[in-house]
Amino acid sequence: MASIYDHIFKKGSLTPALVEKARIELYETKDKQTICINELRKVILENKSCDEGQEVFEMVEKKDDDFLLRFLRARKFDVKKTYGLLKGHLKFHKNYPQLTSDLTLESVQPCLERGYPCLLPLRDKEGRTVFCFSIENWDKNEFPFLVIMRAYLYLLQKLIVNHQTQVTGCVLIENFYNYSLKQAWGLKTSELKAMVDILQGSFPARFQGVHVINEPWYFTWTYAMVKPFLKRKLSKKVFVHGYSLENFWDYFDQDSMPKELGGGGPSYDSQILIDALKKLENE
Repeated sequence: MASIYDHIFKKGSLTPALVEKARIELYETKDKQTICINELRKVILENKSCDEGQEVFEMVEKKDDDFLLRFLRARKFDVKKTYGLLKGHLKFHKNYPQLTSDLTLESVQPCLERGYPCLLPLRDKEGRTVFCFSIENWDKNEFPFLVIMRAYLYLLQKLIVNHQTQVTGCVLIENFYNYSLKQAWGLKTSELKAMVDILQGSFPARFQGVHVINEPWYFTWTYAMVKPFLKRKLSKKVFVHGYSLENFWDYFDQDSMPKELGGGGPSYDSQILIDALKKLENE
């Protein structure tokens, strides 16, 4: 039975428009795919004599070309930068085993059922996949921040297989409606740094924007904790909209967005996502 998430999770293929988008934005062509995959494998072999290089080699040794392609697309087919991303990916797994070990649907399902996070069954106006986290009812004692990050990572691993997402990327909506002072004080710098580390230099995805909406004045405290860890490139992709969403709707189709975000579409149903993931696990 087809799912409304099939276009998000299925491997799929690029339409002519997306092939052109990849050519313009990523400098991608069929010939360049082949050349860069071969060059990347050569670089991996040349560096396997050192400890870190050996670990990278072991990570990719039995992987197919599609695995390397997602890393190349994330670095616009710059082989040197792609090798750096492979090292960053490996380093992240070593630094945060509590996030990456035993990452199964069963381990993250309670989070996803509560919408921590939501993965919308639609894309933004640029064809990007859309995550959403609404903080209003979040209880850190029930769902610790690190547990929620595991849910993000699980979803990222599933959706990055999709060729369109590899080209267009992902965006994140952070809805701070009813963000409490208790929640603000409860966030730890180390946890926020781990979240930033996912977004830059460790995962083969193009993170194209973080949209903050409905934030109270003391959100500035939270952002002040995060900002020192943001590289310039990512910091330019953080859009703080406040309570006026006029500019926000420049990026998203208001008619189809969930009504919880002020859109005209149906309410978000986490069970549809869970069912799609179970179907994916059984294929």
